[in-house]
Amino acid sequence: MTLGDLSGRIFYILPPLPRTAQLAITNRCNFNCRMCQRNDLKVKLVDMDLAVYRKILDRLAGVENLILTSWGEPLLHPDFIKMLELAQQKNFKTRFTTNGLLLSGQMMQAIIDNDVEAVTFSLDQIKNHEGSLGHEVSGQLEKIVQLKEKIDSSGSRTKIYLQAAYHYGREQDIIEVAEFAVSHHLDRLRLSRLDVRFHNFQRPGLADEKKLLTILDKKFSAARIGIDFLPHAAFDGWQRIAYKIIAPLLHRGGRYCLRTYEDVYIDADGEVTPCCGLPWLSMGNILADNLQEIWQGKKFRHFRQNQQACCGRCDVLDLKPHNN
Repeated sequence: MTLGDLSGRIFYILPPLPRTAQLAITNRCNFNCRMCQRNDLKVKLVDMDLAVYRKILDRLAGVENLILTSWGEPLLHPDFIKMLELAQQKNFKTRFTTNGLLLSGQMMQAIIDNDVEAVTFSLDQIKNHEGSLGHEVSGQLEKIVQLKEKIDSSGSRTKIYLQAAYHYGREQDIIEVAEFAVSHHLDRLRLSRLDVRFHNFQRPGLADEKKLLTILDKKFSAARIGIDFLPHAAFDGWQRIAYKIIAPLLHRGGRYCLRTYEDVYIDADGEVTPCCGLPWLSMGNILADNLQEIWQGKKFRHFRQNQQACCGRCDVLDLKPHNN
């Protein structure tokens, strides 16, 4: 994070264009996790047409990062490898999140050949538990290890991250996921908070989150793995220390969400929204309108002025969560 970016986040001075575009290339999934909101949000369970994808990429000039993940499993898209190739041709920093079960040898090679910046695996536990809110662990661990071996043998710069939701009473699960990441020399562990807007899931409180982060920092301080838990911690080294100090000041003291500062979400029809958690709140259509005009337009300005009302009970990135 540069000083300019830091001051921009504190005073909420927006970049001229979003730096990251998240594309809903598919909302279909091979799992049906209890904690997933795709049915609650009533997103279309469709694949983005490849021709639409091409047009969207053409209209994302100036955007740096491309996330090919929505509410589904991206590897289900029949044209996913072609999508990676097209993104690489336009020099996007591309990443995606997957449960990993469908990761084939061909897909692993495509990830390497197309310079994918990072692959994030959704992994809440190493051992299956009855009553788990997430998906079962049934072959994903082997896929992660195989991809890591291919990356290392090829000299690829692709990173492997693990993403885990912190479930109530499941601290040991998170520790075991971290141990797996360390033992296989993965790059980062990213923790997240359960979204309880639609279901009364019991989840850890703010003090529990900070306690778990302290345990992980102490236990794995000597390991070469980054641990993120927004909004509490991010980055490494001096930037991590600085982030903890200035986090309460970011985005006007939490008035604005950390996510919507430089990101947009684009659905299968090209509708641009502030976040994947607001798929119905269109700011404009990128197939018809200029992205800069959408980003700086009247609808986006209204959203920013009324962001807390628009986001409702969502508090997954709040410094003071209110839905514990």
